[in-house]
Parts: sequence; C-alpha cells; structure tokens
Amino acid sequence: MALDGRVVAFVEVKTRRGGPQHPLEAITWAKRREVRRAAASWIRAHPRVGVEFRFDAVAVRFEEGRQPTVEHIPNAFFGEDT
Repeated sequence: MALDGRVVAFVEVKTRRGGPQHPLEAITWAKRREVRRAAASWIRAHPRVGVEFRFDAVAVRFEEGRQPTVEHIPNAFFGEDT
C-alpha cells in the first residue's frame, strides 16, 4: 500500500532476472483476486484513510551487466476483471 496524495494505491511488485518473460506477466487473474481481497480487508480496517483507491503494478528486471529497470504502471488492473 502506498499513498499518492489522497489516493491509496495497492501495489503488486514482480521481479525477474533475465529470461524472456516480462515480470508483469506473472500477475495472473488469481494474483489480482488475491490483491483485491487483501485491499478490501485493509480498507475495512482503515475506513478513514484514502478517498480513492487503485491497483498499481511495478516490474523490476535484472539483466546481467546492466542496471536494473523499474517500470511503474498506475491503474494496472481494476477492482474486478471483466
């Protein structure tokens, strides 16, 4: 969880070392459901924090001989899958 002004962002971070798969490919339907359930629990426990909510994703890639790359995607997924 992170605050961005009055927005509470629930953030899923995925990391990969090399390989062809992008880290965000690991955020499956089941993982999104798990994050949404955790967020709902947190919101119930903290009813006075935040006016808006969103789900972000962060991808971190490590490739040999290179600096790590970090990609932040605000609103990467929503409260329900369609």
